[in-house]
Amino acid sequence: GTASEITTVVLLYCSAKKPHQRKRRRREAVLTEHCVVPPVKKRKSYMRRGENSPLISRNMEQPAAEVRGSAALDATEPGAHDARREARVRYLALLACINSVSLGYQIGAVTVSNGLVKRHLNLSNAQLAAYEASVNIAAIAGAALSSLISEQLGRRGVFLLAAFVFSAGSVVQALSWTYASLLVGILLVGLGVGIGLAIDPLYIAEISPPGGRGFFVTYSEAAIAAGQLLGYIIALIIDASLGSCACAWRLMLGLGVVPPACLAYAVIFVMPESPRWLARHGREEEARKVLEDDLQWDATRAQAILEDVRAEAAQAPAAGQ
Repeated sequence: GTASEITTVVLLYCSAKKPHQRKRRRREAVLTEHCVVPPVKKRKSYMRRGENSPLISRNMEQPAAEVRGSAALDATEPGAHDARREARVRYLALLACINSVSLGYQIGAVTVSNGLVKRHLNLSNAQLAAYEASVNIAAIAGAALSSLISEQLGRRGVFLLAAFVFSAGSVVQALSWTYASLLVGILLVGLGVGIGLAIDPLYIAEISPPGGRGFFVTYSEAAIAAGQLLGYIIALIIDASLGSCACAWRLMLGLGVVPPACLAYAVIFVMPESPRWLARHGREEEARKVLEDDLQWDATRAQAILEDVRAEAAQAPAAGQ
């Protein structure tokens, strides 16, 4: 009787233990099949023996892929000149946005002065509407021509051309005594705005680091709104001071020559040429100098940018076919 009781207890114990063991083995098998990292006990054994795990050994045997071009700029660690480079790019972007300020000022000044212009030149409502719409028509034509002009003259050359045309249009408007001359002036202003407005975001993007291009390009849009505010304020001050004088609207429109004059000064004495435009036109040494001296890139990153430009130039003909 005692032997049979012992046998029964042993069988009950084994039957109670086996499901737990089977569950543990099944869990270990699933982990071993689906997990790359070995089980914990095996990893500890590697550490005790001072050996590498199979996963680490396989990764050490495979050489890292070489990172080139613009990807190298994102892969490299920030350097000591990053803060100075960001400040320099911000400064140059603000200078390039002066062209957008010119457009905003023109919108604000024309909005305030149109009543004075209509009264002193005896314009009809249709003539006044055509005058106000002419700037947009000319700006469309200028934007369409800007890409062709910029490839020939460079970004700085286009800025200078836009500043000259805009200044000429502002002067013609301020000195106008007939409706025809007023239209000529506003068409010149629109042409200058269209040429420059298509280039300043492009210039900003080409001098900005890859991670900040979207942020710095928004300066151009903000500058238009700032120019409008400036135009409204100055025009309202002149209207309040000289509203009864025939020279009030001429002064409002004539002051539009100030932003393009500031832009021309910045282009001649401060702003460098776009390094990407220089590199695409075979002037890589000048591009490297701009990248390292003006934009504060180190030699490795400057070389990565130049390689990126070469890759883009090699893909451009294939894309056009």
